[in-house]
Amino acid sequence: MDDKDNRLARAPLHLRFSWPFALGYMALVEVIWELHEQAHIQFGRLLCGDYGARDFNVWGLARGCSAAHPLAPLAALAGPVFSFAASYCGCLLLLRAGGERLRGWGLALMLAPIPFARLFDAVRGQGDEIAFAHRLAPGVPAVLLDLATVTVLAALCAPLVLAALRSLPQRRWRWLLGLSFLPLPVALVFKLGLLNALLRAGWLDNPRTFGTPVLVWIYFSVMSAVLAWRALSMGSARHAGA
Repeated sequence: MDDKDNRLARAPLHLRFSWPFALGYMALVEVIWELHEQAHIQFGRLLCGDYGARDFNVWGLARGCSAAHPLAPLAALAGPVFSFAASYCGCLLLLRAGGERLRGWGLALMLAPIPFARLFDAVRGQGDEIAFAHRLAPGVPAVLLDLATVTVLAALCAPLVLAALRSLPQRRWRWLLGLSFLPLPVALVFKLGLLNALLRAGWLDNPRTFGTPVLVWIYFSVMSAVLAWRALSMGSARHAGA
């Protein structure tokens, strides 16, 4: 990377809100979310030999596996490991890429796994990481497990916060909080509300492929198509943002 590229990498990103930007980023969030769930259930399949039941955000191991397999608690950790790996790959791209477009994609990939929402869930005593800690050490007081989990997550999130604030333009906190949390209400209402209700009613709930209901695959395919459209249109819509 030459001196010019270094200056570009240090300059704040030029972000501008637009509906194509918002739609593409939301699609990236949803694609990462489903890959997070796949990390859970495929690791569970590897351990247990079969799939458990799942919907858009809740999964389980095959019947009897939790009690029978000593590594079963690791299934709860598989999703967070994938999500934080994706965030740190995005962080590396954000900090090291020379072009603004690649840095923008790095920022999007860093925040799309919603790492700060994971920390927020842990503070409330919820989430995969809390579940893993409680299954790993059932005899330890819950408050100590929760505190240790929150501390680890805060340490993982701190470099991401610093990288985002370093790379974002003015109104850094607005962009950081917006990209981190605004996708969640949409997902909660539409996906975890409406689409999960359709699964519970038996609509396309048959887990035909990789232990995943058909409706989940349809939604994932639509979001992947939107993300691909956004990526292909970047050349003609660079002014729209990352």
